[in-house]
Parts: sequence; C-alpha cells; structure tokens
Amino acid sequence: MGNEQVIPLSSLGIEGMQKYSIINTAVALQRGHESKSNRADIPLVFSHERGDMPILMSNSSEQANQVYVVANSGALFMNSLFYPERRYNERARQLTDESAISSGTRMLVYSKKEDPFVYMTTDETKSVKILETIAESFRRIGIELSQVYQAVSSIDEWLDIYAGQVNILPNVLDPELLLKYAPLGRERHIRDITLANVSAYTKNGVQRLWQRSGIPTPETAYYDLGFTTRQKVQDSAMKVFANYERVVMNRVDGSGGFATVFVSTAEIADKLQNEEFRHQKIQLQGMLPVINSPCYIANIYPDGSIQPLAVSVQIFSSPGRHAGNYWRRNYDFTTLAPDFEETNLAALKALSSAGVVGQVNIDSMIVSESDSLYYGVPTTTMREANIRPAGSSVIDRLNQGNINEKAIYAILTSSRVCIPKEEFSNTNILDRMDIFSTTNTQAVLYNYNFITQMASIAFCGTEEVTEQELLQMKQNIDTIFL
Repeated sequence: MGNEQVIPLSSLGIEGMQKYSIINTAVALQRGHESKSNRADIPLVFSHERGDMPILMSNSSEQANQVYVVANSGALFMNSLFYPERRYNERARQLTDESAISSGTRMLVYSKKEDPFVYMTTDETKSVKILETIAESFRRIGIELSQVYQAVSSIDEWLDIYAGQVNILPNVLDPELLLKYAPLGRERHIRDITLANVSAYTKNGVQRLWQRSGIPTPETAYYDLGFTTRQKVQDSAMKVFANYERVVMNRVDGSGGFATVFVSTAEIADKLQNEEFRHQKIQLQGMLPVINSPCYIANIYPDGSIQPLAVSVQIFSSPGRHAGNYWRRNYDFTTLAPDFEETNLAALKALSSAGVVGQVNIDSMIVSESDSLYYGVPTTTMREANIRPAGSSVIDRLNQGNINEKAIYAILTSSRVCIPKEEFSNTNILDRMDIFSTTNTQAVLYNYNFITQMASIAFCGTEEVTEQELLQMKQNIDTIFL
C-alpha cells in the first residue's frame, strides 16, 4: 500500500468518506473485504421485471409495494473529488446536475407502469415529451413503463426527504443513499461497504485490486501531478511504455470516459497541460491493438453471489468514445478469446470479495494471439469497472420485450442518432422510424437530449435477424433525419 495512511473509517463523515476513497483506495477495498459479510445488512433486492435492477427497501409497511424509480444520475460522478462538494460548490453542482438531466430520462426504461418516476429537469415540457416518447416506443415491444412522472428541481433535496422512508430503484447506489437505508447500529459496517463500491469505481482502485488478485490488466503506471512535474512523468513513461507507440491517459476518478485521452508516448507532457489533469492523480496504460472490447453486466448480491446478466460488444465512434453495443442471445464469446469467460468471472469475483454490491459492468479488451505474444499479455485483459448500470444495461430490459410475439434475440444500440429538436418536438418520430421496421425488427427509442439533439435508439431483431440487417436499419433511420 506504499505510503498510504490508514485513517479510521468510523471517524469520517460522508464528504471525508468520499474524498478518502479516492486518496486511499487500497485501504478502502481492504476494509470492504473485511466487512463483506455485512452486505447482508443492506435491504437490497433485485427486480427481474425491471431489468434486474437493485431496489433499496424501506421498512415502512405503508410503502411495502410501491417502488420509486429515481434518476439520481448525478451520482455517476460519485467517485470524483468534486462530487461531495456539489451542495456548496457551483461548478461541482453544475457538472452533477448536467449528468442528472441528460442521463436521467433514460432511467424510465427500468420502471413498471405503476412506479412513480422521479427525475430532475429544468424544462418539464421537453422532459415529458421525451418520457412519453420513450414509453410509447417500449409499448411497441410489449413493455409498459411508468406513466407517473414527478419532476423535481433537485434530486438531492428529494432524497433528503424520502430516502429511507420509501422503496427506491436508483440509477446509482451512492454512499449517501446507501447509508440512509442502514439498519440502526450498523451504520459503520454499511459505510465500509459503500467505501468499497466507490473505490472499485476508480481507475486505480479496480486496476490494483485486479492486479493483486492475479487478474490481467494492461501495462499500467500512476503519477501524482501534485508532487511531480510533467517532464518527469514524460521521462518515466518513455521507459515504462517503451514497447508502445501510444498510451491511454486517465484521471483516476470520474464516470466512464471522463478525462480519458489517447496520446503518443512522446506527447504525454503536452497533454498534461490540460486543465482537467492539473494537480490530479493520473493513470497511464499501454494502448493495446484491441480487436474487441466486450462489456459484461452482472449483479453482485448482498450474500456475495454473482448473477451474470448480459455480455455485449462495445462500438466506438473513435478511440474511447462509446457509441453503442451489439448483443446477441446465447452468443459464445469464447470464440473471440478462449480466456474471456474465465477472466471476466474472476474479475467479478474479485469485486465481490472486496465487498462491492449492486449492478456492475466491467470492460475487457481482447487482442490477437500474435499481439498477445508481442506485448506479453493474455488475449483478454481487464480495463475498468463501473459500479453502476452501464449504457448497455438497457439491453437487459429490452430483451424482455417481443416483436410480433416473438422473442428478441439481437440488439444493436446507438447513442448517437441525430434527430433535430424541431422534428422530435413536432413530428411522430416513432412512426417515421417504423417505416423501416419489419415483422422481425423494431427500432426502440430509450433517450433523447434536446441540447445535443442526439437520440439513443436500440435496433432489435428476432432470431432470424443478423447484425448486418440491424446495421442497415440504423443507416436507414439515420438518413430520414438528415
């Protein structure tokens, strides 16, 4: 653990707890491991009919059968140093609010018809238009979503009032929320588990956990720009990554591709001038020639057991820029790499052993056998873990639907379908998309952003439909909104 200082977790408040998890991930994960038996204290159940999502259960008999689906999507940044500052720092609040608003509406897909849906918005009229369109789109594949929308100006303020009193299906099991459901007298034990969740969500936390557990990751180095110069990082990296032309540079905190850049090893110092890296802890990894980057979604239950849910191949519009996923029922990923399943299951078991709980998604990278030999890595290496539902988690909800009473066997998702806001507001875009639907295919909208004018659409097919047919369907729909 190097020079990491051990601080009694019981002495930390919420803010200290979250900051501490970034600074001291090794200790946090060790405490999570020691406290993993206490996960059973978390009143957490998983709802298959809501896409296998976790629900925090209140002990209130008045709310026994009511589930509030809450889009606390600002907590996608729960592993960031600025997240606990959001209540009093304007810039931190702006970042988390933007995430809550842009990502929040897609949480509707995990609701049932009778569930109240709580979301943050600054324009209720536009948000309701998005929600009603999503609900109608899912109805066309036989899935009924919530019709009860509760717009709020602050998710944090709503949770301050109701969390712990009602059953909640959240976007993210963040520390503040989990602690509000801690049984009396068990707060410290639940705190250790929440620390493990946050720490495993950091780039350094999960990579070091996997490395200590004997699970392969790419060549990795860490630098603290608060204590070293850009030139020293450059000089060191040129030695560490001598066999690599390019590296992947990350801050250790942040959601998904936040503060992730791909850079030549000779230009590292120049990139470190960017404001987002100043005084930050960073991770560098050798950039492998990846032929596939699957996403593996699973639930880790309070008893530590693991339920695999869905595996899909990620699609990128450019390096590191996620644009969608392709999933096929019963697809054999060992055809991509013989060590894929074994490596991913071992990575999930390591998370469970560290005390992590909830829905997680882990990303791996597959390289050819020749590149495996050249770089001295297995054909499958682990990239990162998101201790929350992924963008591809929607697949686990979509595959519960049907197309003309036939099961959905293939899904291609795209988060970058451009639909002008005027057309989204004033035309029936679902009917327009249905021009390209067949008896075996259906396009399903699961989010829209009025600012970027980008829609998230899933192209679904039955057993007879190929990936190429779904790609053609996407191309056809792209053209009608040009």
